[in-house]
Amino acid sequence: KNWKMHKTMKETKEFMEAVDAAAASENAVFGIGAPYTALSAAVAGAKNLVIAAENCHWEDSGAFTGEISVPMLQEVGVTHCIIGHSERREMFNDTDETVNKKAKRLIDAGITPILCIGETEAQYDAGDSEKVIRDQLTGSLADMCPKCVGNM
Repeated sequence: KNWKMHKTMKETKEFMEAVDAAAASENAVFGIGAPYTALSAAVAGAKNLVIAAENCHWEDSGAFTGEISVPMLQEVGVTHCIIGHSERREMFNDTDETVNKKAKRLIDAGITPILCIGETEAQYDAGDSEKVIRDQLTGSLADMCPKCVGNM
């Protein structure tokens, strides 16, 4: 479940208490993509859940206002990170090239990328779904080793 821009720290703590206990009783792996401000609370409350960041930057530091670096995610204890989300691609101009940089940086850091791909409604209506998805996969996974891709 990707929380997007929902849940405060307090709401996260309360939610984690209820959901983490429920996840323990299931025979599956569950994860939550939490907003940056809630990551530490989510990680602290997760014994039976995977906690993912909702995005990252491929550079470790620099003048990237509003971004979060992979070392910052490591410090919080995040094990997964969502990249290539359709909202990031559409509203923040994430490209296959930038998604590829993020994937490589995450893998180098031992954080599992969760790669999102998919067409827009207009692309679907135009019958371009297969091409869009193929292009996103090809670009987002360019120059990556098969083992790295297999671990995503």
